[in-house]
Amino acid sequence: MTYEDAQGGISSRLAPTDGLASYGIGGSYTIDAVEITGGIEYAVLGDANDGLTEFQNNTALGFGLNIGYNF
Repeated sequence: MTYEDAQGGISSRLAPTDGLASYGIGGSYTIDAVEITGGIEYAVLGDANDGLTEFQNNTALGFGLNIGYNF
């Protein structure tokens, strides 16, 4: 779980968020020499203004999967 307070003011156009709340979970499982690891995260991005545009009610979803073989 991640939380970042909103700061207010003008945000960058490359990262137009102001504040953040996210929730994630991950895990790993090993079968003999094979390891499977994965995770998922859901984020609610804070409303922001970049001086030209208003960004509101945005969310993000990220996930990853890794399969490895140990030898």
